Amino acid sequence: MKIGFVLPGIPGAPTGGSKVVFEYCNWLCENGHDVSIYYLHTNFKKNPIVNILWKKKMVFTAKNLKFNWFKLNNDIKNYVVFSADDLNRLCEDDVTVITAVETFEITNSLNTPRIVYFIQGHENWGVSEDHLHYTYRSEMPKITIAKWLSDIVDQYSPVKSICIPDGIDSTIFYRTEQKKDKHSIVFHYRKAAYKGCDVALEVLDRLKQKYSDLKVYVVSNESIEDLPNWMIKRSQITPQEVAAINNNCEVFLCTSREEGYGLPGLEGMACGCALVSTSYAGVLEYAVDGLNSLLAPVDDVEKLENNIIIIFEDRELREKIVVQGMRTAEELSVDNAARKFEEVLKSRGDNE
Repeated sequence: MKIGFVLPGIPGAPTGGSKVVFEYCNWLCENGHDVSIYYLHTNFKKNPIVNILWKKKMVFTAKNLKFNWFKLNNDIKNYVVFSADDLNRLCEDDVTVITAVETFEITNSLNTPRIVYFIQGHENWGVSEDHLHYTYRSEMPKITIAKWLSDIVDQYSPVKSICIPDGIDSTIFYRTEQKKDKHSIVFHYRKAAYKGCDVALEVLDRLKQKYSDLKVYVVSNESIEDLPNWMIKRSQITPQEVAAINNNCEVFLCTSREEGYGLPGLEGMACGCALVSTSYAGVLEYAVDGLNSLLAPVDDVEKLENNIIIIFEDRELREKIVVQGMRTAEELSVDNAARKFEEVLKSRGDNE
């Protein structure tokens, strides 16, 4: 089967949404499908000459595209497209998957026999909610990554969405024999308000005053030079390097206010981190307070701090949460998720 994925631009830095798409692309390619990725760029330059040169450069970039943070299968074809006409000219796919609200409009004149809408978040940060919900009203099949997201989509969609929770690559994210650093925490830093990293920094500052040997690893795809010097900062790193850091640490800290799913927390679980997180909607797809994680209300600095102290001080509870977390991660693999994704792409609407 020929399968195309439309992404909203070339992701120069790691993002959760593009990483999930790339993992599906690799799996589908390795399992016999002909896979293409179309990077949609509509932000044209005003000067016509500059615009022509820019387009040529972007096409050249796509032909030679390599990411330093993710290894795409060499058999996957990469294209930059600037309009539905470009996509129709290149596309010979049996099914095209649009992956973000920005890519929705291009489907209005797309000649692909089948289009599937892959929804990874309630993407109301770049468009109005009216427009977002308008996209949900389309007749095309829809895949979401979380039950809470399906609940929203299904309020507007004439066809029931299919929920396929994100999975982790268990060949990369697993617990090693490496000894974990005492009083160690890893968290992923983003400046966007919904990530709640201002809360994480306050929690960590409090903990540093209690534990002089506190070791904090910061993983980010953004500039992190302005963070405290006592933190260990790692930027633009590969999944293998992320897994190695997870295996160093006792705690994976997440302070998100809103997020579609929260895959890094699940990856932390797989590597034997005890997950301490806010109870935002996405994490509740896999995290159960007191069983495989310790959860706190969004923005509750004191509760988050106390939960980490409990993990540090109560070894028996920590091991229970770690073991249950690894069991949870084992059930949520990319392989399992990709097989379900493939089934939806192959279907002709019987179950939609």
